[in-house]
Parts: sequence; structure tokens; C-alpha cells
Amino acid sequence: METDKQLYRVFAAEPQWVFQLAGLPPVGKCTMRSLTVKTLERRTDGVIVPEDAASPLSVIEFQFGENPQIYTRTVQKMAAVQEEFDMREVQGVIFLESNDSIHAPSLGPAWCGQSICPPSCGG
Repeated sequence: METDKQLYRVFAAEPQWVFQLAGLPPVGKCTMRSLTVKTLERRTDGVIVPEDAASPLSVIEFQFGENPQIYTRTVQKMAAVQEEFDMREVQGVIFLESNDSIHAPSLGPAWCGQSICPPSCGG
């Protein structure tokens, strides 16, 4: 999607803006990359990689339009990225379009059978 490319360019130049928009604490100096996860053959919209290895990686997804699989796809990408980075902590941030604005529910780390579901499911 063309919008993804434009957003990637903006956030690759200023990755800290992802955290500001999502209402998450900043992670310090970092970069944003687009990764193809080989085990799934899926491309992320972006992955924020903080220089501080104690800070979590952030899998970034932009979703404009309805897609009920966005949460499960993002969790799959989070798990694959975590494997690629030696089991480093990972969080997911999904930017969703809503009435001409954007909001960003985030997904915490996913491992050890932890249940993750969309904010609307209440769980």
C-alpha cells in the first residue's frame, strides 16, 4: 500500500514519533527498519530497534480499513521478530484509522501462552 511506504519514510526518519503517537514511553536512541520475517514470509511495516538491548523491540503495523486478522498477524510477526533477535522482548503497536484520525492500541510482549486479544474484547 502506498500509504505504508509514506508512513515508513516518516517514522524511519523520526522513530520516536511512533511512541509519542501511541502514548508509549520513549525508548531512547533507536532505528526503524522494515523486516521480512523468513519463517512466515511476511513483511512488517516497521520494527523499532533501540540501541539499548534492555529496551523492547517494537513491531509497527499501520492498518487503514477493516482487517479482522490484524491482531493475529501482528502477534505472529512479533513472535518471529523475537526469534530473529535472540528472544529479546517485543511489543506490538498497531495504528488504526478511526473517523479521519489514528489511534494506536499496543500489544504487550507475547510468549509463554500469554493471551493477547484486541482491546475491544476486554481481555
